[in-house]
Amino acid sequence: MSRKGSILVLVLFVLAILALVGVSFAYRTGLGISEGRQEAVLAKLRSQAASAAAIVTAQLVENTNDFDHPGEPWARQGLKDPGDYLDAWGTDLQHSARGPEYTVKLTVIDENRKLNLLYASSKQLESIGLSPEQVQALTDWMDEDESAGRGGAESSFYARWGYRSKNLPMIELEEMLLVAGLSDRAFYGQALASPFCRPMLAENRSRAADDAPEEAPETGLVELLRCVGDYGINLNTAPEAVLRCLPITPEAVGQILAYRRFDPDSSGELEDHVFAKVEDIEQLQGLAPADRAVLAEMGRFRSDHFRIFVVARHEPSGLEAGLEVLVDTTEGAPRVVRWKESSGC
Repeated sequence: MSRKGSILVLVLFVLAILALVGVSFAYRTGLGISEGRQEAVLAKLRSQAASAAAIVTAQLVENTNDFDHPGEPWARQGLKDPGDYLDAWGTDLQHSARGPEYTVKLTVIDENRKLNLLYASSKQLESIGLSPEQVQALTDWMDEDESAGRGGAESSFYARWGYRSKNLPMIELEEMLLVAGLSDRAFYGQALASPFCRPMLAENRSRAADDAPEEAPETGLVELLRCVGDYGINLNTAPEAVLRCLPITPEAVGQILAYRRFDPDSSGELEDHVFAKVEDIEQLQGLAPADRAVLAEMGRFRSDHFRIFVVARHEPSGLEAGLEVLVDTTEGAPRVVRWKESSGC
């Protein structure tokens, strides 16, 4: 091969290398732009989720009547004229021929409708679906000693994950995700473990739960248990499963469910179907004196703790941002007890 031929080959080789470098640079630049756009979308989604939580919190504070009931706007899981709260929502959530670019789904759970874990008996916990072993594991987690009961667990069990049994009462229900045998599926249930709260679920994997596959129950423990407030139960919002945990007769449970039932087809006003004071319990027919005494002692009519789940979704990309907020309205002005963000797709 002549010297000119060798130089030509060398030049072509160098050009080929430069071309590959250029393609690689362009590819990396393209990825950077894509990742940058993704981060921008996720930032907007997080803002949307936070705005939705703030709007719902405002609605809770604006609710100044003497009761909380599933027939009220806060419980119907809708945003009241979101554009009136945040100008950007007028465009971000607007509908077009192709549908909205961003969507927001939310669930508001009244914490006072639930059984307080700190006051519940083993029988009550088992009646809402916990196994005797799970109840024992919860007991061991909160009691003062390091002696595990039958089927329970203490620090020697949790050491493999690098933490110890708390040996103190729970202050956040999410601690249940650290307790042996209590999985994320059992905690969130089918409704909140669905794609609606998929980002939240991915962030809250239980480390001490059984690794075996487990079908999520229809109603998760997060919808039935709490560890805030006193032992009282909101009679307007408590699900049937919680009412049946109370030391009252099945007839009393049926009376409560029938009295508070209200939907668009119901006659009268919402106020005709709520418990707003102890005297309203007297309107229930055929209650035994013991039932009336229990309901007068444990019955509550307003709630002061609410859990808000929000998932904001960018429809074109499928990106999602999840937010879980626990709000305390005891003092009137809302206080955020828990703020948990997550992102996923």
